[in-house]
Amino acid sequence: MTRLKNTTFVVDAGDLLWKTGKISKKRLNQQRQKGALILEAYALSGVDAMVPGEADLSLGLDWLAGQAAMHALPYVAANLDCDGFSLPGGRVVERDGVTLGFVGVVGATNGGECTVSAPVPALKSAIAKLGDVDMLVLLSHQDDEADLGLVKALGNVDVVVNGHGRVAMKPPRRLGERAIQVSTGTRGKKLGIVKIDQVLGASGFIVDGLSDRLHAKIKSVKSRIERTKKKVKKDADGASKKRANPRLKRLDGQLKRLQAQVLIDENMRERPRHLLKNRLRGLNDDISDHSKTQALVIAAKAQISGAVVLKADKPARGSNFVGDTACLGCHQEQHGQWKSTPHAYAWSTLQRVGRSGDLDCWSCHVTGAGQPSGPSHPSEVSGLENVGCESCHGPGLAHTQTPMHSNIVRAPSEQTCAGCHDGVQDEGRFDFEAYIKRVTH
Repeated sequence: MTRLKNTTFVVDAGDLLWKTGKISKKRLNQQRQKGALILEAYALSGVDAMVPGEADLSLGLDWLAGQAAMHALPYVAANLDCDGFSLPGGRVVERDGVTLGFVGVVGATNGGECTVSAPVPALKSAIAKLGDVDMLVLLSHQDDEADLGLVKALGNVDVVVNGHGRVAMKPPRRLGERAIQVSTGTRGKKLGIVKIDQVLGASGFIVDGLSDRLHAKIKSVKSRIERTKKKVKKDADGASKKRANPRLKRLDGQLKRLQAQVLIDENMRERPRHLLKNRLRGLNDDISDHSKTQALVIAAKAQISGAVVLKADKPARGSNFVGDTACLGCHQEQHGQWKSTPHAYAWSTLQRVGRSGDLDCWSCHVTGAGQPSGPSHPSEVSGLENVGCESCHGPGLAHTQTPMHSNIVRAPSEQTCAGCHDGVQDEGRFDFEAYIKRVTH
């Protein structure tokens, strides 16, 4: 969302409807139900420009083209050629005397069934057709690091909204001295709000609060690097060092990018600039529901939940998972501590919002999902609801029959947690050293 002179423009940069470029046949029907809900809601609330991502295209080119036509959705993609789905390279939107130009681009491997052409010539052609605009906004569905080269080649982009990198950009990222890159992260948890106050004759932006946020981020990253290095130095386990190396490499790269941003930010204050404020607004319960959209959501949830019949059986015969009540007899104190954590109520959080049948959500709210002899569908979770003892300590059947240290996991590894705390679903908040203290018993 971009706000200019109290005028609001709404955009989306792709992967709105799914999360990868592939989807299984068993997931397709439910995901199309969700996708239809999202697109109808977008049409109801108003959207000014959209670019499709490979995850959107994975639901079927004909299906997406039909939805776009049904709801008159303003998709743009300069370098995408889709059979049966006509996509202009860009569009101009004028509102309250403010004129914005929007162009879209996708990465070379992000076109699904469509043909993807070289981005720079396609974008230059699309931009030339826009004419004079107050600002040029690029909706990018390519790797977020690739946007810098594109901006340099074009020279006249003001704001880049990236929908492929899945990075929650707070603060936003500078792409040279003119363009600002923003992104809201993943899983639709936040709304990105960019407020721009224009300054006559200015080019580029002073970003409100950016300097302080960059320095705070640098301090945090340095602290994480130092903690990781200390842990590696103390730990003689080669496997631990191997796991830490990619994290250190990622953190070092993040630190260098932040330090480069500080240098650019300091140089930006020498000439007149527009003022930009960026924030990520959590889509929480404190936001009032849009009544027409809420009616669509209720109907879609009922349709999805009604298609899943929950079996009343306890863990199936032959399963190595026994459920948390089987642990209670010998481990009352540990069970009591677990009951005090959110893990013990993970399933009810889904039930409360009518999403226990949601194939996107259920597996991280139950025990043993996707593991051998664990539940493979939300209809099979009875007795294994919540993130129970066996989620961390492994299947408990053998241990309940012959209690030994050798047939149970005493101290879960970081990798055990990473199945759900994967840096994407939790938006990078997971810190093993801090989190493990909350569940240790």
